[in-house]
Amino acid sequence: MAYEFKLPDIGEGIVEGEVVRWLIQTGQEIDEDQPMVEVMTDKATVEIPSPVKGTVVECRGNEGALVEVGATLVVIETGEKKNVPSQDSSNRKVSSRRSNKVSIARRHGSQSQILATPAIRRRAQQMKIDLAQITGTGPGGRITEQDLANFQTQIAAGKAPVNMYGSVERVAYHGVRRSIGDHMVQATSSIPHFTYVEEVDVTNLVRMRQRA
Repeated sequence: MAYEFKLPDIGEGIVEGEVVRWLIQTGQEIDEDQPMVEVMTDKATVEIPSPVKGTVVECRGNEGALVEVGATLVVIETGEKKNVPSQDSSNRKVSSRRSNKVSIARRHGSQSQILATPAIRRRAQQMKIDLAQITGTGPGGRITEQDLANFQTQIAAGKAPVNMYGSVERVAYHGVRRSIGDHMVQATSSIPHFTYVEEVDVTNLVRMRQRA
């Protein structure tokens, strides 16, 4: 029978998690307690094990996708008609392992997703060009030497955006970083901000200090 594993409540107050990395794939045979996926919350990255043994039928959610607590994350064909652990017992099993399953979150910057050879990346860095601003014309969207030359020509003609900081690393906005950013935006939009300036003549005070 098909067993739907739903994202458990892996932390107090957590309503969603971000899929960091899949450790299994569709069609794979997995064992009970075998790690399936790394999920990042606002507090930590948790490695979630499988509560059952069987064949992976479906993995829902690409890496970087947000999944709500209670939503189906993995579908597993157990080949059994009974004695399938309940979701509550699975949640308790995940919670019991949460303390020793915390790991360092992997950062997936957009630079790693750009199709370009090391030589092209090095050349772009020397030219202070952000590859994320270039649309590759090579096979599969790969950035070529000609694309760099064309982009440099556009910069010279004032038709392309120029990054004043040179090469910029783009980091995925997720996890703790996203939580901090959301609170900062909320504070900026809901708390009144003002600046008070008062001019005071301290000429005599300065003279007294000089005499002392």
